Amino acid sequence: QTEEVPLENIQLNETQEEYGGEEQEGEIKEEVHGENDEEEQEGEIQKKEEDDKGDKKDKKKVQQFNNRFSLFFSVLGCAVGTGNIWRFARIISLSGGPNGAGAFIILWVLFLFTWSIPMIISEYGMGRKSKKGVYGTFIKLGSKKIAWMGVFLIVINAGICCYYSVLSGWCIYYLIRSIFWSLPETVEASEAVFYGYTGSWWPLLTHFMAMLFAGVSMVGGIKSIEIVNFILVPALLIIIAISFVTAMVLPGSSKGLAYLFYPDFSILLKPGTWISALTQNAFDTSAGWGLFLTYANAMKDKHSVVGIGTVTPIVNNFVSLISAMTMFGTTFAMLGATKTREEILEVMRTAGPAGTGLTFIYFPNLFSQIFAGRVLCILFFLGLSFASVSSLISNINLPYKTLQDMGVPRLIALLFLCVTFFVIGSASALSVTILSNQDHVWGSGLMFSGIMFAVLIILYNPRKFREECINISEYRFMKCTFFFDIAIVFLVPVQAVLLIGWWFVSSILDNPQWYNPIYPEPTLMSSLVQWGVALTVAIAVQTGLCIYWYRKSKRSKDYESELSTIEEQELQDVDDNKLSESEVILEDDEITN
Repeated sequence: QTEEVPLENIQLNETQEEYGGEEQEGEIKEEVHGENDEEEQEGEIQKKEEDDKGDKKDKKKVQQFNNRFSLFFSVLGCAVGTGNIWRFARIISLSGGPNGAGAFIILWVLFLFTWSIPMIISEYGMGRKSKKGVYGTFIKLGSKKIAWMGVFLIVINAGICCYYSVLSGWCIYYLIRSIFWSLPETVEASEAVFYGYTGSWWPLLTHFMAMLFAGVSMVGGIKSIEIVNFILVPALLIIIAISFVTAMVLPGSSKGLAYLFYPDFSILLKPGTWISALTQNAFDTSAGWGLFLTYANAMKDKHSVVGIGTVTPIVNNFVSLISAMTMFGTTFAMLGATKTREEILEVMRTAGPAGTGLTFIYFPNLFSQIFAGRVLCILFFLGLSFASVSSLISNINLPYKTLQDMGVPRLIALLFLCVTFFVIGSASALSVTILSNQDHVWGSGLMFSGIMFAVLIILYNPRKFREECINISEYRFMKCTFFFDIAIVFLVPVQAVLLIGWWFVSSILDNPQWYNPIYPEPTLMSSLVQWGVALTVAIAVQTGLCIYWYRKSKRSKDYESELSTIEEQELQDVDDNKLSESEVILEDDEITN
């Protein structure tokens, strides 16, 4: 028997079932999308956890200095080198006036505070913030548009490194000669040794030895550099102190000190004096090279950027001044009995092209005339070899870090750089004239380095840079103030632009051969040509990397688009399957009803 149901009730039930089916279908859709949202959230959380693990892994990979003393000696080893002992006295003899070089010393100290210290503090802040080399820092703190500036700085550093290795080889040769041969007892004999050595193939061999020793010292990374400098730098400072005391007790050395510190202000009218003072201080302290930026990758947040960035250049300049006093005291003591002051200065200026042989001619002769001179001579050139090699390690470390940032394996990058620098530096090894030219060109190029670092900070925002990159250590009393912003935004660019412009005009007016790029003496055109090559290399590298980034970005976008399409199709399939299942369930319910 069946119970008769009114037609109105049947229609009402069907209507309720239809609405109930639509609600159920909507609930199913919401469940599907809710599950998708949960999956996306879980994916984002998992990705974030993976990124955090990657950051921790990267931090573990970045080697850091064990303590402040290791950091101090490593960066001091980076700064103290042949620039303090060989180059400083040579530049003073070339830039000093007829009555004294005190005015040059005043300018040199002035640029320590208006150029070198702000530059070094900036490098420390950049390196610790970016944890990258010079090239990577310009990209991370600036943008890819100014990455060519980082390449230009690397090329300048490479130019210095190529001939600096030759000087390191000179130091090694004189160390070996001091051990196995007798010291020259006269200036003429000492000159014969120097010119005989530089005119032979020996500099090529010692150039190779210096590059090999520096490369081997870097195999262990920052830890090996830390150990080497912790031993070499204190030994060097002790040897310099012994040489200074020895020179000061020589009869006639006071005349050399009198000339060194007497201010002859007439030399301030020459632009070359100002440029030499600035570039020498930058060369002395390694300011604007990017070397401190690379070492700052291994700094800890608790290390004071202001403290180490101020103490290091001051100690470095003190070493330079002591070395200059030793050199001038020794030279005047050796030649004062037979020559006038003008004749002594002429000898110092012509000891090799542009005075390049000053240290290597007169110091061996000095040690030959004092008690235990041979032992002291061995110690002196041992210390000079230590200083030059420690600075060479820092020079190689700058492009080495950049290649590592680009993904080049560590040993391959080191081998490539050592071989490249040896091949390019061979020209300086075989010609002292070329070495003198390279020293002039790339030493002056440090002014452009300062401008480019200043541009990077200006684009980043000086105040923001000061607060985020410098003033983050635990030492509250060692903070940069608004004066740092003034130095970077105003002093550094203005000094560089004015001096470069003044030098350009003076070079054209005073040197009839200014347009000759192959003239034996350094000329304006010689500098412009080599700087132009460096700029061309920088732009070429930038162009190649831009093309690489564009293709990589395009491939990445295509891949992401394809992946997104696949994911959307999969989600659509899931939705369709679940909706189909819900329709089947509704049909079954309808049939049942």
